[in-house]
Amino acid sequence: MSKKQNKAPSGKETKTQTKHQEIATKTPTLIVDLFEAVLQKKTLFLFLGLIGIILFFIFGSFLFGDRLFLFKDIGSDTINLFYPRLYHISDYLENQGLPKWSFSDGMGHNILPTSIGDPFNWLLYAMGKENLAYGIVWVELLKFMTTGVVFYLFLRSLQLTFHSSLIGGLLYPFSGFMLVGSGWYVFSTQGLYIALLLLGFEQLFQKNKWAVFVISVCLIGLNSPFDLYLNVILLFVYSSLRMIDSFGNQWAKYFKIYFTMLGLGLLGVMMSSVMLISSVDQILNSPRVSGEASFFDKLSAQSPFSWVDQRQYLTIIARLFSNDLLGDASYDVNTRMLHFTGWTNYLEAPALYSGIATLVLLPQAIALSQGRKRILFIVGLLLVFLPLFFPYLRYAFWLFSGDYYRTFCLFFSFALIYVAVHAMDLIYQQRKVNLIVLIGTVFFLILLLFIPFQDIQEKNFNVIDGSLRNIIVMFLLANSFVIAGLGFNDYRQTARIAMIGLLCLEIIMMGSYTYSSARQVITKSEFNKKEGYNDFTRDLTRKLKKSDSDFYRVSKYYQSGVAMHGSMNDAKIQEYFGSMSYQSFNQKNYIRFLGDLNIIDPKVEDQTRWAKGLQETPLVQILCSYKYMLGKTNIPNFPGYQPFDSLGDIKVLKNDYYLPLGFTYDRIIDSSTFHHLSKEAGSLKKQICLLKAIVIDNENLSTFKNFMPMDTQQIQVAYPLTELQQDVNNRKLESFQLKKFKESHIQGEIVLKSDKILFFSIPFDPSWAIQVNGKNSKLFPAQLGLMGIPLTAGTYKIELIYQPPYWNLSLLLTIGSTILFFVLLFIKNKFTTRNI
Repeated sequence: MSKKQNKAPSGKETKTQTKHQEIATKTPTLIVDLFEAVLQKKTLFLFLGLIGIILFFIFGSFLFGDRLFLFKDIGSDTINLFYPRLYHISDYLENQGLPKWSFSDGMGHNILPTSIGDPFNWLLYAMGKENLAYGIVWVELLKFMTTGVVFYLFLRSLQLTFHSSLIGGLLYPFSGFMLVGSGWYVFSTQGLYIALLLLGFEQLFQKNKWAVFVISVCLIGLNSPFDLYLNVILLFVYSSLRMIDSFGNQWAKYFKIYFTMLGLGLLGVMMSSVMLISSVDQILNSPRVSGEASFFDKLSAQSPFSWVDQRQYLTIIARLFSNDLLGDASYDVNTRMLHFTGWTNYLEAPALYSGIATLVLLPQAIALSQGRKRILFIVGLLLVFLPLFFPYLRYAFWLFSGDYYRTFCLFFSFALIYVAVHAMDLIYQQRKVNLIVLIGTVFFLILLLFIPFQDIQEKNFNVIDGSLRNIIVMFLLANSFVIAGLGFNDYRQTARIAMIGLLCLEIIMMGSYTYSSARQVITKSEFNKKEGYNDFTRDLTRKLKKSDSDFYRVSKYYQSGVAMHGSMNDAKIQEYFGSMSYQSFNQKNYIRFLGDLNIIDPKVEDQTRWAKGLQETPLVQILCSYKYMLGKTNIPNFPGYQPFDSLGDIKVLKNDYYLPLGFTYDRIIDSSTFHHLSKEAGSLKKQICLLKAIVIDNENLSTFKNFMPMDTQQIQVAYPLTELQQDVNNRKLESFQLKKFKESHIQGEIVLKSDKILFFSIPFDPSWAIQVNGKNSKLFPAQLGLMGIPLTAGTYKIELIYQPPYWNLSLLLTIGSTILFFVLLFIKNKFTTRNI
């Protein structure tokens, strides 16, 4: 073996393991340690068995009962956002291939960033769109199991005892963030990737093995670009504290590790480019970032020294002990009032629960550690506690993009669990517990459970869950006795076993509260009935597609979602094109279109996410190719709609004023003139103008200089049906004849007798390419964020092709960097083999 292999980390690992074994087999009372001397590596199998039992008890009713993991309560995003998205992507993959542009997402949107970046969703897509609802809970449980194993391996890489690693491996996947976040799907994936990143760092730091580190960065980049930023913060803080502990003031070693991480991190980022670049583009060009709805100015103007309000402060304290101390996630069916009484709502409130034993152990870590390690523990805890009580620090953590907790809660839980398991190791090595600190800790925690909440009714809060609080007190006392027992040789073995049993019981109880039978869910029997998303809507939309092959949009005047909040993504799951959309980052020009027509206020962040579309604007519906209306009882009386069909309790009306996807104009309005119309006659005059002329942005007027401007002063607010019919006929006169249609590839023809502007009711996106008679041409923003192109008289074959932004570059970077990764891995392994 070469001298290069005798590195300090390996020697340190051997020394630590030997020390643990010596402690485990010292026999003043002839007790052989079950974990460190008997089970050792087999502890992982015990861990897997325990986590399987816990999952069975918490999620048994979802696995083997009648409940689906789709929540009608505050977790309504599972029904209104995530399930429709999963269904739509599954359908898209089945029928059109790689998800690119979708007309079921608002009026059209690039859906690649939210489609295939999470490998766990691939399991759901493989089940098929009709079956994936049954598989969601199994995939979430797979995340729990995988996260626990990865975090267990991370703790073992720190040379912690098998027992401490097992405890930490159970605490992390069942922390508040993970338990609550699994009901939101996306956050459980984040928890796994963070654990994998930490494991990857330790392998890089200790053994110079970097494959896991690069893969973890790649997975994070594929999943979410903002998560890359968040994990850079975590990794920088963790690695810095870790190196201070290991290297002291040997600064050259710091920079070596930093530069190594930077290079490997960039490799992982490049490997994720196929999803990452499109995701970054979508975020940067969303109304919440580059639009008027940004929170930056408001939040950055807050005082750095302001303290959280009372409701938030009480929620922070309560949620240290349980997710449900201030109520659960359910709601009263009759009043539709939420049971949760804390700050904001059950999902957005700080999910800080990290295990009751963790709270008891934190002071032990500080009491039993010495010197630099004690200071690092204190610094690490301050870094996660201060942002809880000084909101400005938390806003800065989120780059002032929102008043969130979310992933910060996982960082908080990680810090607490990390310090707590080190406290257990210190107790094990020193064979003692600071009993004075232990008694003081338990006394303080019990006071914390009671004193802040004693006048809670007088402050217009509902009463805290008293029965759960009493259970927590019992767990506090039980954990204190068990932890005290760890300091006595005669009771150590029993205490270690009891601690595992007590933790499993606590996790099962806390998890059962989080996913109790009180939470309203879609049942499997309900799911198979003709209700909810499975009502007659999908039958009707499929029937319409068979009889009508043209492009058209559908307005729907009832919501099929069965959650407490109304659904706005019905189009994704009921297979039609509409304009309503609920998601984090709606298409920027779609929001501009709605805002310029006064349909929404683009400065209000909520309205940019819950975009209500064109439901209340019949004239704009005509402009945007609405052909059918679906309704039940309260069907609006819009001009042009006539009874057409019905099925069950749903009626279908057809629009006599339907305009195709593409049609033409010969007159223009400059955007500044158009915007002044609101001061004269409001949005109605604007809508009338859009059926008579096309609005062109001022910066593009030179391209359209050959077209006559329209005199908006001649537009009257009174709009008789005869005039409407004439405007519709004028638009149809020379229109785009659709020949082939896929959502990201459209082909058709048009014959023009004179110069015209061909308009498409598609939100403008520079990634749309257009070919006119086989030659590349240029699309322009038109009609307030939609698309148009000027054409001279003639016959044209038109082809519209959508590729996600920088698609070729993305593919090249992903393929090239992935090849580089395997080449480097091969070279490293070959080099390592030669030195053995």
